[in-house]
Amino acid sequence: MKRIILSRKGFDSSAGGVASPIFDNGTIFSIPIPQKTPSPTKYKDLIFNGVTGIELLKESSVKSVSSDSYCHFDPLLTEKIGIFGQASSSQTELKKQKVTSGDLFLFFGWFKQFSKKGRNLHHLFGWLQIDEVIEGSDNIKKYLNTVGIVHPHGFGDTLKYSNNTIYVGKRNLTVLGRELSSQGHGLFKNTHKDLILTEEKSSRSKWQLPKKYFSNTNNIFLNRLKWKDETNCLVDCLGYGQEFILNAEDNPKLVDWAVDLIENHGTNSEKIFEPTMTKINKKTLVNKPTIWSYVVAYDEGSAPCVDSNLLTLCICKPLIRRGANIGDWIIGFAKKKIGQNLITYVAEVTEKISMEEYFLDSSKRLDKIYNVVDNKMVHYGGDIHNSPRNWKTDINGKYCLISQNFWYFGKDHRSNPEELYELYYPYVGQKKIINPEELNKLKNYMNEIENGVHSHPKDMTIYLNPIVKKIKKDIQLSQSNLGDEYFYNSLSLCIIDAVFSMGVRYTSTENTVKKYCNFFKLQTFRDRDDKRFPNHKNQDTVENLISQIEDLSISKFTEQVFNNKQRTSTKSGILKTEAVLMFAKVLVDSGISSFKDIDKLFKSEIVEKRIKEIPGQNSGISFKYFLMLSGNDKLIKPDRMIIRYVEEIVGFKLDEKVTIKLIQDAAQILNKEFPNINSRSLDHEIWKYQKNL
Repeated sequence: MKRIILSRKGFDSSAGGVASPIFDNGTIFSIPIPQKTPSPTKYKDLIFNGVTGIELLKESSVKSVSSDSYCHFDPLLTEKIGIFGQASSSQTELKKQKVTSGDLFLFFGWFKQFSKKGRNLHHLFGWLQIDEVIEGSDNIKKYLNTVGIVHPHGFGDTLKYSNNTIYVGKRNLTVLGRELSSQGHGLFKNTHKDLILTEEKSSRSKWQLPKKYFSNTNNIFLNRLKWKDETNCLVDCLGYGQEFILNAEDNPKLVDWAVDLIENHGTNSEKIFEPTMTKINKKTLVNKPTIWSYVVAYDEGSAPCVDSNLLTLCICKPLIRRGANIGDWIIGFAKKKIGQNLITYVAEVTEKISMEEYFLDSSKRLDKIYNVVDNKMVHYGGDIHNSPRNWKTDINGKYCLISQNFWYFGKDHRSNPEELYELYYPYVGQKKIINPEELNKLKNYMNEIENGVHSHPKDMTIYLNPIVKKIKKDIQLSQSNLGDEYFYNSLSLCIIDAVFSMGVRYTSTENTVKKYCNFFKLQTFRDRDDKRFPNHKNQDTVENLISQIEDLSISKFTEQVFNNKQRTSTKSGILKTEAVLMFAKVLVDSGISSFKDIDKLFKSEIVEKRIKEIPGQNSGISFKYFLMLSGNDKLIKPDRMIIRYVEEIVGFKLDEKVTIKLIQDAAQILNKEFPNINSRSLDHEIWKYQKNL
């Protein structure tokens, strides 16, 4: 394999005028370009993965052609044969660069997920390794008649094709004389980031190629393409041209890249795509997503693993990891001894990648227990799944399932509603449910619940004792004392502190509050021994804070009163003074003026939602801290000091919500021995301890 050709095919801006579709279930399909003269195939004759050409045109809202129009169905990639035709100057270019038997075409085109208003992408959709090159229309027609295949380059009047040539694909992919199990031609059936050439957050013609294979190359581009930024493997694919030829002879890593793509993402022995005039039953037009149900035997945080707004299933359950596809749903139930019909988690599969890709990624997660050494999976040596039996089970799964749409209940299992009893499977193994009605019931039920993390893993309670033990060793809990900031005299000061304390040393926040109080001659703190809040008349009301900022203007208030020009973020954040003003207005709109109104504050979900819409407040940390300053003793402010403390005890990275739940549970345990300890006071004591390290 001396040449790898990135070959642009399918609908584009000049032929068709729109992108080919990426379906909601992840399926991709390159719509062939239109042909004015008769060809073997009309759009209505196409079938791909159970979807007709009519459905494909509808998905992309195509207006330039109808289902009765002829299409140039090329490349033709079926389970039995792969043929690609080329002619004119493009074929001259291929011949000039000595493209021949053994070389590989990787076909790409313009794709978009229309239903979700996705990005315009250059996306790989198929491949063909050349077995035979047939030149000249007569020879092409003779070959096609022999094998009983119709193809536009050998159909009807072929005089329009100068340099008419077809490339016939190998039966099996062959590298260095070794025949591999993968077919020598086929389609990439589902979208995947490995198959996307377009750089993230860029227009479709701006590419970023994988550094693993494209770093330190030698004369890699034989025509058209050139590096825009070689260090970061950036390329601009601009202008005309169909064939972009890469030098694999001097850059053998490119062969590894292509083979990995085909083996990990290519269709194999299944029926891939073939034109036919047969009428299709409408009920079979779309793939039906599957529900996979099983028992989570050990819920200790690694299978599934929840962290950084992702749920991953990358170890254990090999049959599910191999069999599930993008768009499928997984429901994990608690084991019987915990209780019957209790849901541990539900997840929609939004991405599926190879184990190698997952474990080569540098990010740290609890389930990253393997290293890739000489293309083999090697256990890292820790306690999780460290036995030959576990290794075999994990590695046999081959893939990692990733979800960005999940509900993880952990130790706070959720009762399975009666309408979903059909999904319950309390036995060894897994249950596969292909029933659209059951899937709709599941989706409808889950959509009524906030997605994300609801609690920490059931078996992670084993970490509670070490956390409690470490806290008792590090902190004099009997002498626990909240800081002065928890005894502000006015709610307005809680707003200022909550906004200004994010991402900075707390001393700067203390100074900001002090300057505000000095400027307007306000009392900063109330008597900490008095359990009652100050009289409303003796407080600086939230309305007063608003009028004072607006009377001076945000810029003057920033300079003359706060004397603090900090922004909510370094890139595109607003002045924190403006964030304080917006925060205060949300409270006033909800009838919250002083401490006498805090019951409304603690009960209102609308307030939190509107606060999170303020630039720099979307994480919700600032709002939680504001509630704590206002008197809520059940919350945790999950700042970096608190998270770091817990992660150092358990020895791995935790999801923020899991950290919060562990601290809250630890506070409940400690409260039995130390009645002065609650979630808020424990948070403050850990913060003080970390601050003084």
